[in-house]
Amino acid sequence: MPDSGGSLGFAKRILMPKLQVTGHGVNSNKNCLYLIENKTKMRYTNTHILRMGIRGGIVQKILVVEDDLALSSGLCFELDMSGYLTVASYNCWKTKQLLKTEHFDLAILDVNLPDGNGFGLCKEMKQDFPELPVIFLTANDLDQDVLKGFDFGADDYITKPFNVQILKRRVEAVLHRVSVSSKKMEDCYDDGYLRIDFSELTSFKNNEKLNITPNEYKLLTILRNNAGNIVTRQILLEKLWDCDGNYINDHTLTVNINRLRAKIEDGSHTYIKTVRGIGYIWTGEKA
Repeated sequence: MPDSGGSLGFAKRILMPKLQVTGHGVNSNKNCLYLIENKTKMRYTNTHILRMGIRGGIVQKILVVEDDLALSSGLCFELDMSGYLTVASYNCWKTKQLLKTEHFDLAILDVNLPDGNGFGLCKEMKQDFPELPVIFLTANDLDQDVLKGFDFGADDYITKPFNVQILKRRVEAVLHRVSVSSKKMEDCYDDGYLRIDFSELTSFKNNEKLNITPNEYKLLTILRNNAGNIVTRQILLEKLWDCDGNYINDHTLTVNINRLRAKIEDGSHTYIKTVRGIGYIWTGEKA
């Protein structure tokens, strides 16, 4: 398939409604994504990927909970055509079973379901899967219903009848917001006592700002990204360079570790454990 923007719509019409993604069905490299369907390899550039429901080489999966079969089918088709992978559910029971066995990036939820209420279902979903974003799509258009939906944890509330293009934009917006929030969480460490923002290079201990050097942030990043595992002194020496690009020797590493400990630890809070003769372990949680 040519890699021109004009060919994307044609490829999606062929591929997306029937897309089945397995461990062997998605191949990716730095510059493009290959989706394999019916033994045919379809190639997409990064530009194509950004225009579809694919982030980081992963097709985003959406759970559609709607008991109107015609609406459910049409909605799933439209989302599949936009590059998402949809799974349809028609009642509360099936929804709960699917959530136990599959991972979803987003749930679109009706309120009036044959075996229960969407508000109650949303409450249970948020209790068990707090990071799962939920968009209500319902005919319940009273202000009190909209407010109730947000009270139960909804990320958006859309009333029927609706414009499918606007729905898709709202789906994209919610998924983007969740993705940015998740990335920010990954860039931060906060246990209530020690707070470190690795993207902003700021840190606080017991709400007091710390003066941590760039090399110490490098140390923190390496140790925290390998939380619970031993990071050998040799690995740290290979990865650490000072601000002027000079290699850090064994003695300098020891000095940096000791200074870092003095800044972030106290008698009741320990984050870096020494494994004598081998290296160090970050004993705080990873995130």
